[in-house]
Amino acid sequence: MSEHQPTWDEPRMPAPNLIRTAQDEEQALWAIKSNRKPVIILSDFDNTLCDTSTFDPKTNDHSPLLDAELVKLATKKPLVVATGRRANHTWLPTMWTSGLVHPVIPIIAENGGVLNVLHQDGLVEHALLAPTDQINDLKVWATDIAVQHQTELGKKVAIKQGLSALVMRVQNEAGESPRQDQRTLLQFLGSAGLPEAFVAIHSGNSLTLQPKGIDKARAFHEVLDGLGIERSEIQVIGVGDSANDEAIFEESDVSVGVHFDVAHLVDIAGLRGVETTKLLLGFPFQTRAVNFDEFASYSATIGATIAKERPRS
Repeated sequence: MSEHQPTWDEPRMPAPNLIRTAQDEEQALWAIKSNRKPVIILSDFDNTLCDTSTFDPKTNDHSPLLDAELVKLATKKPLVVATGRRANHTWLPTMWTSGLVHPVIPIIAENGGVLNVLHQDGLVEHALLAPTDQINDLKVWATDIAVQHQTELGKKVAIKQGLSALVMRVQNEAGESPRQDQRTLLQFLGSAGLPEAFVAIHSGNSLTLQPKGIDKARAFHEVLDGLGIERSEIQVIGVGDSANDEAIFEESDVSVGVHFDVAHLVDIAGLRGVETTKLLLGFPFQTRAVNFDEFASYSATIGATIAKERPRS
């Protein structure tokens, strides 16, 4: 184990066009419309597209409860979802079945480490974008850290293993996980020294330990390539609530933050969670005129294409 110190999001000067009122948000969105390029929305999921969930103490899982109005608005906009959730989380396919995400558009999971692809036969393929050879060793290391510091934290440290990443969360018996507790856990991880190949990223109400060089924006380009869409042809509105969305903000033509933690990173600081996302989805800017039927073969080929370009572990 090396003495690699995970980085916490450094303070930045506020963006010169930081917007803080609903009226100013409307003006900014009209400016997007006047650009005339079609829009694709690249959005985080938890605390952005969804901020309510049910907790099952038996499985220690949070199952999201989608807002029906938001889902209805999403069906009318090209929406790409990029989440820090584990790719093998049993709830993720609900994004397709609910109508939130169109079936031919992959779901970006594990902060860009995996694309979940839905095949026409209903099977879900996990197309890996990150190495996985050290993930089991990483879980052993993380478990040791959790055991050492669980008493100091006074709460349970839950660990869930994905395909390319680990999710760690300090939580109480009700499954609640305040952001400050995750910052404290991040400090413990830094003191222990992460394995050299990994970074620890604050994902709002949890921490994600993932391979270096992996982020949501890189995975987004994989999605665009598969759909045959040139990045220069579109405007991207990026939405998120935490440090693991910084790549989304940097990729976007207009970035929107829905939590005070990221107000210094974005152009529009809505700070109203799902309500701000509804505003974006309901706004009459020009969307990409995509006939999704044209991309029916996409879900059958993208996994094989990625496998050729990035060897699986």
